[in-house]
Amino acid sequence: MTKQYAYHPDHEGLALCTGNDSPHLCLTCGNEFMVDSCAPAEHCSKCSSLDIAGTFQLAGRNCPACPAGYFEIDPDFGCIS
Repeated sequence: MTKQYAYHPDHEGLALCTGNDSPHLCLTCGNEFMVDSCAPAEHCSKCSSLDIAGTFQLAGRNCPACPAGYFEIDPDFGCIS
């Protein structure tokens, strides 16, 4: 089966899709990559580290670019899709 992509606001195309690619970050090397929800990754595609996280679940995690720092949530930031 080939992956089908649909883009907002293509509601008819969304009905054909069975998964979702979501952005992830390796907390070891800083590699940014997409993960298919139908074939979840357990390790970084660049360095094979198991320390990966979805970019929407980074709050409180250590930053790979500045080991002394960590990711925070901005309570004033909001998105509308």
